[in-house]
Amino acid sequence: MEELSFYKNIRWDDLCDQSFLVMVLESMYDALVVVDSTGLIVYVNPAYTRELNVKSSKVVGKRMKDIAPESIVLKVLETGMPEIGVQSRIIKLGIDVIVNSTPIFKDGKLTGVVSVFRNITTIRNLSEQLEKMKDYQDYLQEQLLKRALPEEFKGIIGNNTKFRSMLTRAMLAARSEITILIQGETGTGKDLIANAVHNASKRKKNPFIEINCAAIPENLLESELFGYEGGAFTGAKKGGKPGKIELADKGTLFLDEIGDMSIVLQSKLLRALQEKRIERIGGIDSIKVDIRLIAATNQNLETLIQENKFRKDLFYRLNVFSIETIPLRERRDDIPILSYYFLKKFSEEENKKCKLSENVLNKFMEYNWPGNIRELMNIVEAAVVTCNSRFIELRHLPAYFTAAISMHRTKKQNESFRLDSCTMKVEKECIMNALKESNNNKSKAIKMLCISRSAFYEKLKKYQIA
Repeated sequence: MEELSFYKNIRWDDLCDQSFLVMVLESMYDALVVVDSTGLIVYVNPAYTRELNVKSSKVVGKRMKDIAPESIVLKVLETGMPEIGVQSRIIKLGIDVIVNSTPIFKDGKLTGVVSVFRNITTIRNLSEQLEKMKDYQDYLQEQLLKRALPEEFKGIIGNNTKFRSMLTRAMLAARSEITILIQGETGTGKDLIANAVHNASKRKKNPFIEINCAAIPENLLESELFGYEGGAFTGAKKGGKPGKIELADKGTLFLDEIGDMSIVLQSKLLRALQEKRIERIGGIDSIKVDIRLIAATNQNLETLIQENKFRKDLFYRLNVFSIETIPLRERRDDIPILSYYFLKKFSEEENKKCKLSENVLNKFMEYNWPGNIRELMNIVEAAVVTCNSRFIELRHLPAYFTAAISMHRTKKQNESFRLDSCTMKVEKECIMNALKESNNNKSKAIKMLCISRSAFYEKLKKYQIA
């Protein structure tokens, strides 16, 4: 193991294997330093040398007061008391750290100090960024109440309250470099959100590169993402080809349907995100990339994690800032405005002057829209193309749509004639009327209904009557 000679003077416990214990310490994410009772540095792990940008040979064997005279370690050596959760700043490096320093005692005598610290500069910067975003949120909410959207978001149609709240989150994210995970059903406009976020961000003048992970065969997706060098495989272009990640440098990379990416490729993507470098297939040089990542999926990634189909560490890397799109069935008040928007768009394209009949709009409001906005758009487009009169009627709509509406109505009618449903409805009305007549005096209501007290309270619970 590298520079093991520096550790030969460490007195390891007889029960532990020295090489194994060194391996454990060197695998730690947090920086660690050990000093003896005189303040002499006897061990530092690789995380320490990485964070402080020094070699082990430059610090091991030196006195802590000469290396870092402001170190908490010296205070612990002096007092023999632990210092836990101390926030400190390494001035010459400009980084903030949180330090845990603990004295080491043997036979009641202080023999040294072990100190662990973690760089929290990134976390602190993110916290400050979030504070600024909170201030901006108040401004955005005021703008939304006035129905005034930033120019980049004006192409996203809708006034529904839940939908507007979702847009607020998207606009907040646009002002940051934060990684975004957009989750939602197919056809809810995840790609529109990603585009709008990019166009409203500081990277708007740089590329927006989109790739649909579900639309490209697994054996080709790696080369599409990472690119390849000439001669890397049969059929490869002579001069090679840059991948989507490389093309997105200084801009935004949008990975749509990321839930369909293979586990193997997920690992390679995670490494690229962590190191901010990629290697083309068949290449030996690493290429530095600066990208803002937005990912989207219509799948439940947490379920995929449980099924070992998605990496948990990649999920946490992506899910820094989540946006959940709203299904059309949960924003029915937006159906008319969306319908007229698509009607105008496709009527102009077809050079027609079509209008939606009241009957068709009512059916649109009844329908459950499993395909969401994309399905509504396609139905309106097909209706405009087939319409040969002034009004779009049911006959102009796809057969599957009218069949689904008919089936839904039949189901509702059948339910309305069920005896148990009718009985429950009447029973609930009787209880509510009795409570109203008795001014909510439950004892009087029980007498009026001629039922037992236990039966009365069971029915209150059953019908959710307060």
